[in-house]
Amino acid sequence: MKFVEAIDQSEVAKLGAVIKEKSFRNYVIFYTGIYCTLRISDILNLKVSDIYDNGKIKNRLIIKEQKTKKIKDTIINRKMRCIFADYISTLDNIRPEDFLFQNKEGKALNRMTAYYFIKDACRKLKIENVATHSLRKTGATALYNQTKSILDCKTLLNHSSSAITERYLRIDRQKIDSALEAINF
Repeated sequence: MKFVEAIDQSEVAKLGAVIKEKSFRNYVIFYTGIYCTLRISDILNLKVSDIYDNGKIKNRLIIKEQKTKKIKDTIINRKMRCIFADYISTLDNIRPEDFLFQNKEGKALNRMTAYYFIKDACRKLKIENVATHSLRKTGATALYNQTKSILDCKTLLNHSSSAITERYLRIDRQKIDSALEAINF
C-alpha cells in the first residue's frame, strides 16, 4: 500500500491556483478537504444545508462521517466561509437537500473525479505522492505544525488513539525521544 503525503505548505496555493484554472467547483473541494480536514467521501456527500442556512454560510460544519459513523464538528474558518460564499453565489436554484458538489445530472461527484483533478494538477506542478486523502493530511499537518499537539490533531481527525494520529502524521516517537534526551540546561 502506497502512502500519500500531506501537500507541502509552500505548494498548497500553487496547486489551488492550477485547480481553480480548470474548475472553481474543484477548487472549493480542494480547500474543503484542507480547511475542514474531511475525507473525500464526506466532502462529496456534503449537502448545501451542511454549510449554508438562511442566506449565509454557517460557522460550523457538523456531519456524520461516512467511514467511522462518528460526528465531525469543526469550524468553517473565515477563509473557507469566503470560498463557500463565492461558490454558493455561482449555483443556480439550489435547495438545502442538494449535493454541494454535483455532476451534470445533479448527483454527488464520485471519488475518481476528485482523484483525477488532483492528480492532473499535481502532474503539472511535478508534485508526487499526493491524492485525495492528502487534503485531509495537509490540514491536520498544518494544525500540528502550529500547535505541536497530538491531542488536538487526534480530536480534529476523530482518531481513536494518539498512536494512530502519530502514525497518520508520520511523527517518529524515537526522533522525539532523542530530541528530548538531548535537552540540557
